[in-house]
Amino acid sequence: MRNIFIFALWAMLLIAVSLVAQQAPAPAPGQAKGEERKQDPPVAEVDVSGEVVDRDGKPLDKVLVTFTGKATTSKTTGPHGGFSVKLPPGKYSVNAKSGAKSKTEQINVGSEGLKKLSLTLE
Repeated sequence: MRNIFIFALWAMLLIAVSLVAQQAPAPAPGQAKGEERKQDPPVAEVDVSGEVVDRDGKPLDKVLVTFTGKATTSKTTGPHGGFSVKLPPGKYSVNAKSGAKSKTEQINVGSEGLKKLSLTLE
C-alpha cells in the first residue's frame, strides 16, 4: 500500500511539472525571463513600376526585368514596355535582359515606392 502511495505522489508531481513547463515558454536569447516576446512588424511592400525602351525611346516588349536585393523577383515587360512589381523597401540591383542585350542598374526603393524607373537597352 505504501508503494502505491509513493508512486501516486511521483505521478502527480510529474504531471504538475509538465503543466507548468507548458504554460511558460522559454525566453528567447537575450530576453529576460517573464519579458514579453516582441515580434518584428510585417514589412510593407511598395509599388515599383517603370519601362524598358531602346536608345530611340521606343518601348520594348518581352524584356525580362529582375530585381535582386532584400527580395528577388522578375517580371516581363508588356507590349508598351511597362512593368510593375511589389517589393519591400531597400537597395536592389535591377537587370533588364532581352536576347544579347542587358542593362543593370542599382536603385534604392524607399517607403513610398518607385513610380517611374526607366531602363534603356542599347
